[in-house]
Amino acid sequence: MALATTSSSGQSTHIPWSASYYPIKKGELHQGYLPDTLSPLEKYDRYTNQDNKATDWERDRRPMADAEYWHGYCHAWAAASMLLSEPQFPRYDKDKDISFNVGDLKGYFLVAGYVPLGKMQGKTFGRSPYAVDTNLNDISPAIFEYWLEHYIGKHKKNFIMDRSNGPKNDPSAYEVWNHPIYKYELTKTKTPTASGWKKDVIAQVWYAIEAKNPDLVGTCSLKQVYRYVLEDTNGDNKVDTSYWVDPNEEDHPDYLWFPTGFFPASSPEVASGEDPNPYVAIDTVFDILQHSPIERLAQTSQADQCLYKTGKTRRQNIEKGLVKFSSKPSLYKTGKTGRQNIEKGLVKFSLPEVNPQLTYPGKSVED
Repeated sequence: MALATTSSSGQSTHIPWSASYYPIKKGELHQGYLPDTLSPLEKYDRYTNQDNKATDWERDRRPMADAEYWHGYCHAWAAASMLLSEPQFPRYDKDKDISFNVGDLKGYFLVAGYVPLGKMQGKTFGRSPYAVDTNLNDISPAIFEYWLEHYIGKHKKNFIMDRSNGPKNDPSAYEVWNHPIYKYELTKTKTPTASGWKKDVIAQVWYAIEAKNPDLVGTCSLKQVYRYVLEDTNGDNKVDTSYWVDPNEEDHPDYLWFPTGFFPASSPEVASGEDPNPYVAIDTVFDILQHSPIERLAQTSQADQCLYKTGKTRRQNIEKGLVKFSSKPSLYKTGKTGRQNIEKGLVKFSLPEVNPQLTYPGKSVED
């Protein structure tokens, strides 16, 4: 017999914005995503008088032929959507007669911020060169719940999860999809056991997803439901074990992290495809954003805007019909008026570090 059912929830102050993950296989950053126009990096090279250096570097260091469909910039997008203000209007440089679309500007952030700084918990599952181990459960439910309640619930800050985990029987099928979480709801049902109690938990989390249309302004989001159990097996009224349950034994976050900034690019002579593009600088993107805004193209239905990926290895337990799209600009409250959208510079905030010794409760957060 259930003792009690309780619920709790939290939401971050900032809602992350969506962007294309610019699949490397399509080469949209150096080849373009719109017909009969310069590509984003061709425009950048023209603006900076670089003689196609940024375009050529991106094409040569991240070759389309070597990429799988999921290879792209989702990690850089997830970090940028938390740390940088969303470009909401195209810009026009009258002197050079260059128009920069929203998708161009977001793409520059992702290219320049290709290697985010941050703090991470959990290890990457899968194949080389991404594999660290083959443990599907280094992110236990207790750890995941701690991050939800501590960072979003208490501190009102986003964090990022790799949504894709496993499958255990086929590590070669592992993919990486980074998504910033901004909201959660927990429902816990407590039941007595011979040695203590157990709590059956339903965790609903909302997270931003990638845009199908690079010029989208706003947030595409999905809700995911996770099920797990927390148990007191020692009779001390503390959680000492936790485990994922059907249908989430394998379908649960692989690792968690939050960004704190971006690694600077190496020199062009030594920079590899694992580095930021050395010919694209975030400061230059801020300069472009100072030019006059121009009207953006009308956005069509959300089905044409948001990238809803399905398939054998991911997102199979998403509740259908719970897709949301918001074109309302995100507000970064930066003063007494709380109304300004930052168009230049990083959004400044501090996140408490994960303390390996912090118990949750009765158990190390790293266990």
